[in-house]
Amino acid sequence: MRAAVADGASESLLAGAWARLLVRTACRYGPAALDAALRHAAEVWSDDVREHFADGPVPWWQQEKLRRGAQATMLVVEAGPDDRWGAAAVGDSCVLHCRNGTILAGFPLSSATDFDVRPDLVVSTAVDAVRPVSIAGRFDRGDQLILVTDALAAWAFRLHEEGGSPVPVLLDLTADAERLDDWAAGQQAAGRLRNDDLTLLVVAL
Repeated sequence: MRAAVADGASESLLAGAWARLLVRTACRYGPAALDAALRHAAEVWSDDVREHFADGPVPWWQQEKLRRGAQATMLVVEAGPDDRWGAAAVGDSCVLHCRNGTILAGFPLSSATDFDVRPDLVVSTAVDAVRPVSIAGRFDRGDQLILVTDALAAWAFRLHEEGGSPVPVLLDLTADAERLDDWAAGQQAAGRLRNDDLTLLVVAL
């Protein structure tokens, strides 16, 4: 089983399309070959860009952003029948290894204070410039791997550090997108959640 999330940097051009390509490619390659996955995605990306601008030339105001490349964080996880799991990442999208409502480990970040405004990014024009980090471990049947983008990860770590448990909340929020939207609006209004895109994916092991 493989799953991935990527969080496009809003200031870069075509970040959403780049993030989707990274997810598809990383799920084919897996954590152990994330370097190769990124190189393959960069090769395919030039065709995607040409298709996007097939109806005309690149507008002048987008040309500089296009030269800088599309940018996104990247996280891919894998779990096998031998009760082992692994992950590889670039940036601050995180996986939480959870058991019985408790976070056992966070990767690649593990504390609310680890987040800043300039995470490492996979840039479509410079994929060789990044070095993914990786982790491996074992799981028990009934554990969860919860994949979250940065704002939701920071919220979860903060609550965990305050003595609370974010795991039941996160599991409940997967029921439907509307529930997540309503919850996020309330947390943002209370100043506990940064106003940002949210991705939440739960893998039951």
